[in-house]
Amino acid sequence: ELKNTMSVVWENSSDTVAISVRKVSGNVTSMVSPSFFRPALIARKRNNTEDISAIVMELACNEIQKKRDSFTAASAITTLNLPSVLLRVVQKAEFAGIDLHSTSGKNGFEGIVHGGNRLDPMSLRVLAFTDMLSRAWQSNRDELVFEHDAILQEGGNRTKFEVKVTRLEENAIVVVVRDVSE
Repeated sequence: ELKNTMSVVWENSSDTVAISVRKVSGNVTSMVSPSFFRPALIARKRNNTEDISAIVMELACNEIQKKRDSFTAASAITTLNLPSVLLRVVQKAEFAGIDLHSTSGKNGFEGIVHGGNRLDPMSLRVLAFTDMLSRAWQSNRDELVFEHDAILQEGGNRTKFEVKVTRLEENAIVVVVRDVSE
């Protein structure tokens, strides 16, 4: 019962929940509930967005250590300063048997897409979430709350997020992101 209840909360909450773990290498793997990325998946015309159980992000250790601003905007991003982030969309049917170390197969990791002077909608959200994760990992406090602003589509309005970080142990945090712009 508890597992089923938590699954419903994870997949349907308007808040985004991320469980983030730092590996021995210093790289960070984060499993993120789909709510933050759902608008971008719809914009990509991805079939069955309701069948998506999680987004997995793999960040290089040097990306976590970089100073991140409290504002993410597409206009400030160039191909020279794109973070080293890999992304994987996990379907519900694959969730129980997910192998986070596999980079092959139809749901392997993919990089950020930058087509000329334009980022696709998913990349804008990945960049914003990378900024939030970086700020979360840079704190050593057991609990932290901060705000982060982002423009999540080219020509769009600024969205304000409240980010709450809870440290589970030295190399594991839980991040809850809530849109508070309304």
